[in-house]
Amino acid sequence: MSAEPASQHSDPAPSRWRYLLYAGGVVMIFIGLKGVVHDTHHWESPTYWVKLFVGGAVGHDLVLAPVVFGVAFVLLRLVPPAYRAPLQAGFFASAILTVIALPGLRRYGKPPDNPTVQPVNYAHGLAITVGVVWLVVLVEVVRRAVIRRRRPQVGVADG
Repeated sequence: MSAEPASQHSDPAPSRWRYLLYAGGVVMIFIGLKGVVHDTHHWESPTYWVKLFVGGAVGHDLVLAPVVFGVAFVLLRLVPPAYRAPLQAGFFASAILTVIALPGLRRYGKPPDNPTVQPVNYAHGLAITVGVVWLVVLVEVVRRAVIRRRRPQVGVADG
C-alpha cells in the first residue's frame, strides 16, 4: 500500500470562475471608493470616513473577532461534533440578522421632526426573528439527538 506524502498534494488549479469573481470584487471595490470620494460633501468632513474605516477595523479586531473566536472555542470544547453545525448556523444567522437590523435599531436616518419615517419597533422584530432562528436550531439539535439514540451502538457487546 503506497501513500503519497502530504507535501505532494496541491490545490487544484484556479478555475476561470475564481478569476471572474476576483474581477467582479475589484470592480465593486472601485465603485465603492468612487462613491466615498464623490459623496464626501454629504458628510461633516472627510475625517468622517477616516474615523469610519479606522473605527471599523479597530472594532473588528478588538471586539468582533475575539468574540467570534471565543464562541468558536467554547463550541469546539463543549459541544459534541454532531450538534456543532446547527449551533454554528444559529450564531451566524443571528449575527447577520443583527447587522442587517442595526441601522433600524440605532434609528439612523430618522429625522426628529417626522416620527413616521421609522415607525417599526426594530428591537421587537429582531428578537422575534432571532427567536425563530434559535427555535429552528433547537428542533434540529433535538432531531439529531433522537436519530443518534435510535442508531445501534457500534462496538457494544450484546449481553
